[in-house]
Amino acid sequence: MLFLGIFGSAMADTQITSHQLPAPAKITIIIDDLGNNHLLGLRAAKLPSQVALSILPHTNFSRELAELGHQRGMDILLHQPMESETNVNLLGPGSLLSSMNREEFNGILEDNLKVVPYAIGLNNHMGSLLTADQQKMNWLMEELKLRGLFFIDSRTSSKTIAENTARRWQLPTRGRKVFLDHLDQPEAIAQQFQRLVKLAKREGHAIAIAHPRLNTLTFLENKLSRLDQAQFELISVSELMLQSPDKLENNYRACYQFDFKNYNFPNVPLYPQLKAPSKLSTHCFAR
Repeated sequence: MLFLGIFGSAMADTQITSHQLPAPAKITIIIDDLGNNHLLGLRAAKLPSQVALSILPHTNFSRELAELGHQRGMDILLHQPMESETNVNLLGPGSLLSSMNREEFNGILEDNLKVVPYAIGLNNHMGSLLTADQQKMNWLMEELKLRGLFFIDSRTSSKTIAENTARRWQLPTRGRKVFLDHLDQPEAIAQQFQRLVKLAKREGHAIAIAHPRLNTLTFLENKLSRLDQAQFELISVSELMLQSPDKLENNYRACYQFDFKNYNFPNVPLYPQLKAPSKLSTHCFAR
């Protein structure tokens, strides 16, 4: 009876301790719109290596920032411009448009991947019009699947079907939950970060998208340099893809299966020669 009493007391203490120390919220942060501003881009590339860099194609510093981020172990994404309902003049070079035919569409995407080396995934820049276009999203997801890339939906519109389309193509995919700096003010950024943590605690994980702005970078440099492990855990987007229902785990950071004929993808899929899907194969994206 004494043994049982002691054991029971120890269990109670363990339960109390566990209750007092809940699991930290898992968050992922992606920095968008990189490539135009050199100094701010360099600051973004010096953030903790779990932060992802999403780089616009055909910009002055796209290749340099991709190289630097890759050297530091950061995930590199192509920040693909997509046609929007408004402000089309802000899209920039390498945009995917609803008026394009399949050959034009695929050619633009391939050219963009060539100028953002080490890209292991893609998220949309703008795109309120294109991410609601079922045909164009099918074209995009087929191309990403053939190249072994994942997709993050920036969710720039409530009409987006991009993430759901990616799931139907069995791509590793997630959607943005929070824009950290929709308002470029320190207090607003701090509030959005707390919102991110609360969402992650409730849902198990949450993705935030931020931009290379002075207020944003200053906040992240301070906040991420003194991580509160009891409050949140910062994980990379490639680590998050390990939780995708379409992945297979092994020595690489993330893997998933898809149909592809007689082609062995490199660890960093840049611009492979495409062939018709035929048999089941496995691809792992690595940094």
